[in-house]
Amino acid sequence: MKKYIVKLLFLCFLLIISNVNAQELFTKYNNVAHDHENPIMISTKYGQFSLWISAMYAGEQMQAGGLVVKEDMYKRFYEGLNVAKMEYLTFKQNIETGKSGNRLKSLDVEVNTDAYFKENELQYHQNALLNFSITKDESNKNCYLVIETGELKSVVYTNIRSSGFKIIFSNEAEINHFLNIISPDSLNKYMENQDGNLVKIERRIEKRNIESIKAQPWLAYVETGFKGAFFSSFYLNPIYNSHSLYNGSGAGFFGRLYAGKFFIQPELMYNFEGGNTYMEFLDAYLSTIKMTKKVSSQFISIPLQLGYNIFNASKLHVHLLAGPQLRFNTYSDVDYVYFHTYSNTTLSEFKDDIKKFQVGYTAGVDIDYYRLSLGARYNFYRNMFRTRYNTNFIDDNNASTISFQLAWKLYKPATK
Repeated sequence: MKKYIVKLLFLCFLLIISNVNAQELFTKYNNVAHDHENPIMISTKYGQFSLWISAMYAGEQMQAGGLVVKEDMYKRFYEGLNVAKMEYLTFKQNIETGKSGNRLKSLDVEVNTDAYFKENELQYHQNALLNFSITKDESNKNCYLVIETGELKSVVYTNIRSSGFKIIFSNEAEINHFLNIISPDSLNKYMENQDGNLVKIERRIEKRNIESIKAQPWLAYVETGFKGAFFSSFYLNPIYNSHSLYNGSGAGFFGRLYAGKFFIQPELMYNFEGGNTYMEFLDAYLSTIKMTKKVSSQFISIPLQLGYNIFNASKLHVHLLAGPQLRFNTYSDVDYVYFHTYSNTTLSEFKDDIKKFQVGYTAGVDIDYYRLSLGARYNFYRNMFRTRYNTNFIDDNNASTISFQLAWKLYKPATK
């Protein structure tokens, strides 16, 4: 009886959503755990497609609904499911060989979609962070790959909520079938055959990331790219009445290695920096000395940062980062552009010291939108430039630098 109620419920719901955004039946899937056939509808808006994937209700009462995978979410969803499949097969193999006794494994796959549910009328939920997990039954014979939306909330009526929906795969064949019916080839073939409501996709959906991840699974947790930076530092030393202003720029490469919301981000940057330091102090003859020196340098910086994702949407991500930073000076030049004194003190009595190697620290924030990343950093080095007069250092400068960075990701798996 329950089976017929479910079928009737989904039949009624198909009639409702078929009038939303010109939806048409795209395909169907029938997983054993769902106990009924689930339709996948397709719609188009402004030339972009959306897949409406009906799923199994996660609560106690029957309710129709599921995932909405928009075109800009599709690659992340499709690649994320491929990565989850590989994790599922590894987990199942470990169970069979006795290497793992875990009943539940949460997967490190970050994928966002929208969702929908029926509560008197059609309700829509934006930005559902899907939870991918693997579980097994008590007999250890059956393993399941589960995708869950979590609790949903209507974007129009915030008091209307749903317990959410889930898709359960009982075996590899079900996963493969699902991947096949929503594959890039299936989508493009469907679009090419449509002359009516749907607009054909102009660009092909690339599959290179998926193939790379299948061959080398660790690529699902890696990002690489290049970046440029502009930085400026200002320093005051009231003891010697000195102040410094330095500006610079740099370019280089960065990488990320993810572990859940955490990641490690090493960078390699080559930088150019220049500026002036003005000083006013008393010499050994108690005569006032005024000087301005111009410093230019080139250096390699290697930040080693630990990052944490604090916000995650479909394409937008916000990260906090902090860590040590190594600096190797490759070139430096000091030129005294102004020197004035009424005593016998000469420039030969001053010795400039620019360290060849320094260790500092950096902290900041990155805002990523798809492949583009904007960042801001606070960098600190102690005693970066020093001038010795007799036995005293008269500008023992600590460099506090603010930098703004622009980066582009050369490789970015769709699961991130």
